[in-house]
Amino acid sequence: MMRSVYSSMPPYLSIIIPTLDEECHITDLIEQILVNAPPSLIEIIVSDGGSKDQTRQIVRRLGQRDARVRLIDNPKQIQAAGVNAAVAEIDPRARYILRLDAHSSYGDTFVADILNEIVHREVDSVVVRLRSVGQTCFQRAVAYVSNQAIGNGGARHRMGDASGFVDHGHHAIFKRETFVALNGYDEDFDTNEDAEFDHRLRAKGGRIWLAANLPIDYYPRASLTSLAQQYYRYGRGRARNFMKHRQRLRLRQLLPALLFLYCLLILPFGDADPYLVLPLGLYAGVVLLSAVRLLLDYRSLCIVGVLAAIPAMHLAWGCGFVTGCLAKLLAAPAMPVEAPDGSKS
Repeated sequence: MMRSVYSSMPPYLSIIIPTLDEECHITDLIEQILVNAPPSLIEIIVSDGGSKDQTRQIVRRLGQRDARVRLIDNPKQIQAAGVNAAVAEIDPRARYILRLDAHSSYGDTFVADILNEIVHREVDSVVVRLRSVGQTCFQRAVAYVSNQAIGNGGARHRMGDASGFVDHGHHAIFKRETFVALNGYDEDFDTNEDAEFDHRLRAKGGRIWLAANLPIDYYPRASLTSLAQQYYRYGRGRARNFMKHRQRLRLRQLLPALLFLYCLLILPFGDADPYLVLPLGLYAGVVLLSAVRLLLDYRSLCIVGVLAAIPAMHLAWGCGFVTGCLAKLLAAPAMPVEAPDGSKS
């Protein structure tokens, strides 16, 4: 039986929800939390990046009904800054911080279950498995891809069904003292801030537990354009992480970058030497075979969207990574040059 060192004190919890135009989801999420939350929940802080819809008004109305709900401003708009701003204002009694995303779906007992998980595991962070689900036909196609190795590279927090210690996962709950000691998220990251934080946490000897038994449902982008824009930002975020920490790239991260570079470099010469485009034909074959396999698994005509979603995800991520690395290299200050007299210029 697992023992908790916190058995003598309540595991006080603050929940943070970064938002931007989430009027379609925020009411249900907050009401679900309030109905099912454990007694140790102190507050729900909604950190809003300047929503133009009814999100802010909805949160204020909910706050009038329950004083634990409050709204703060996130003028920088990105999620990293929103979470940091909320952490700076949380109740001093809070020992744990739970980050929830308004664009995701959680089970009724999720809050209580994940709080129990971090208390009894005695770890610095508990991460969860992210499971994509779709409402529109294109969303379902993206979800089918996102839940497969061809779409997520076999990432454990996207496919793993076994709990255990990991280097990274979808962020959920932290020890407050750990998050504060690491100065929270790096606000230079508009995406990939979670992986960057996990790198620093692991470097300091922190422990991250994947609770595969507590998956959450995520609703992917509903159009090809927004999907490509999202994966471009993901790629740039990974580039910032790579350039900051010089982390070794995994194969799933290297391949999209190589695919983008290959297309960029050889397509102008394809007419001169048809053999140069042979690898591209092989890639198209892999995409087609993946679509056929998914069609056999799901028996849905929405699978047609897979033929566009897979290349969009790969190429946009690769483009974001390559341009992100180049941007960092070009922005790096020049090394001073030593003159013959010993001075530097």
